[in-house]
Amino acid sequence: MRGLWLAKSGFLGHTERIEQCGNRMVITTAGLIHDFRVDGTLKNGARDIQTSCTNLASAIKVDVNAKLVFRLFNLFDTVSRHLDKGEMIFTFVDGTQTRMQRACFLPDNDKGIYGAR
Repeated sequence: MRGLWLAKSGFLGHTERIEQCGNRMVITTAGLIHDFRVDGTLKNGARDIQTSCTNLASAIKVDVNAKLVFRLFNLFDTVSRHLDKGEMIFTFVDGTQTRMQRACFLPDNDKGIYGAR
């Protein structure tokens, strides 16, 4: 999922930058930073920092369908992300989906800066 993603349907204008190293991910979008480990625990889950200074905690897991699932306070699923034929599908708690396309890629050798393809 690493890269810069732009909405092409659903919440048009939505943009996300995703960085990953091992099981640690950082997702940055307008007014929000998710910084977490994907291990299903609340302890290592996202401490969401929003522009309103709201700090919410979510456990993050990968489910049996390979979806990255955010569980608010580890009580209920709120959003998920998964890849489908080169697109990222971002699903909100109400079922609304936003299809996103990758805006840039990492070079094949994973060295250097992002390059457009």
